[in-house]
Amino acid sequence: MEPHNRSETNYWNSVAVAGLIFGLVIFAINIVGGYMTINSEATGTMFGENMIMGLVGCLIASFGGLLAVKMHVRDHPEPLLIGTGAIIGMATGAVIALASTVLGLIWNGIDPAFSDNLMQATIANIEAMDQIPEGQKEEMIDSVAAQMQRLQTAAGMLIAFVTSALLYGILNMLTGMLGVRLFAAREEA
Repeated sequence: MEPHNRSETNYWNSVAVAGLIFGLVIFAINIVGGYMTINSEATGTMFGENMIMGLVGCLIASFGGLLAVKMHVRDHPEPLLIGTGAIIGMATGAVIALASTVLGLIWNGIDPAFSDNLMQATIANIEAMDQIPEGQKEEMIDSVAAQMQRLQTAAGMLIAFVTSALLYGILNMLTGMLGVRLFAAREEA
């Protein structure tokens, strides 16, 4: 039996499956968090449902690289370099960002009022903040409105996608390297 050349090993199937799974999960968490914000009373707190759900989603998304490496190692049990785990994780993060972005665009077609309702709920929450001076509230409201309007443009969506891909890519790069340590066979010296 000939030794297996690592450069011929295809990890894209594992990347695509793990990325799509976690992209769907992130999308669902963001939608649930958004509707929780829309349907709740303005409390005037900085950390609302949407922000907490976003943080939880980010934490969950960081395990996509770990799953992708585990799936790859299951199909290709040969030793894996830690750098390959990093690449698998980074690619998985990009797929997560792409999947959640595309699903978000589809959702905007299903519920076109979602973004506007979320913006109005966020603004109402800022207005309910008693500990912040009125001038600062107005700046925060203007900032939220401008950001939400930017996200409705092609350039804004592209910037949001690239930012998500970098964030998820870096987090999953780390968990991809961890996955190599946990799941891959060790090379014998």
